[in-house]
Amino acid sequence: MRSAPDIWEKIRRQGRRVYGPDLTVYGMKLTSAPTPRIVVPLKVDKRSTVRNKIKRQLREILRKTDVRDLGLVVIVKPSVVGTPFKSLNQDLNKILKNLS
Repeated sequence: MRSAPDIWEKIRRQGRRVYGPDLTVYGMKLTSAPTPRIVVPLKVDKRSTVRNKIKRQLREILRKTDVRDLGLVVIVKPSVVGTPFKSLNQDLNKILKNLS
């Protein structure tokens, strides 16, 4: 059995890539998908509280959508800082529809 980091690397290399204004999402269909990986680099903001808030918001959006059969890697761009939750929700849902 592969470990989770190996699966995320496989998703990044072999999965579909969809760009949004604030996010880049890699995804591929898997029979047993791990929990989505959310990457918020230091370039977004040096403060960990800001980066963690963005992660919490994205986790909540993903929790409300059905992504059970998708392996996802979500990479956040610096332009996400200051984006309202509602706008982030719409962007991520649009990206997920393009992946399916």
